[in-house]
Amino acid sequence: MKVSITLAFIAATSLVGLQAQSQAQAPKAKVGAKAPKFSTQRLLPQKSATPAPAVHPPANHEATLTPGYIMGPGSELLSTDGDTNTVLFYDTEKNGGNLDPRGPFEVLFDASTSWNVGDSVKITGIALSLRAGTSGTLTFEVRQGAGGTGNASVGGLASIGKATAVFPTDGGPDAYYVNFDTPISFVADAHSTSIVIRVSSTGGLEFKAWPPEAYLPTVNTKTGDFASYTVRLSLAGTVTPAP
Repeated sequence: MKVSITLAFIAATSLVGLQAQSQAQAPKAKVGAKAPKFSTQRLLPQKSATPAPAVHPPANHEATLTPGYIMGPGSELLSTDGDTNTVLFYDTEKNGGNLDPRGPFEVLFDASTSWNVGDSVKITGIALSLRAGTSGTLTFEVRQGAGGTGNASVGGLASIGKATAVFPTDGGPDAYYVNFDTPISFVADAHSTSIVIRVSSTGGLEFKAWPPEAYLPTVNTKTGDFASYTVRLSLAGTVTPAP
């Protein structure tokens, strides 16, 4: 019995000593200090971040004529995205000339030094001096231009293809350029070693004309004859030689 009492007394004494030592080592709380607040954020289920809206490619649209064309391949204004083969078949366009003629006009381009029979050709863009009385859609129609009737040999030949572009509502006189959304593509034959580019508009259209023999001749594909003025423009595209 004495042994049990003695052991109990020793155990109690040791416990009291340990409690006193622990209290001495613990930092003393400041008088008036508030108890720390515990956040429950980690205990709540986390909300997943709202996913960003999917990015979709832009819808198909009509190309728009843009003012401020600068001549030369260095400007890279008449070039297709990612197509390093785009070349300037003809490049004389800059703002200038007289705004006399109105309505559609047809320009003859001799392509005999640009492509050969059997080559695959794409007309990708054009630049020309314009003023439109009203906004509208311009249509660029490419026709065969060699071996037809009339003194320009352009009468009675077929249409190769068309491209369109929107003329802006505030378009004053300037050198405008456009890269077509869809190129005008064809395989050159004996009648398309020269081509005629017919430009028409759903709105009022004026273009800048020059004296005969100055630049590209204008023609009448109905009669096949030359007109009395020339037009300065720039024409771009690609050529894949025949296999």
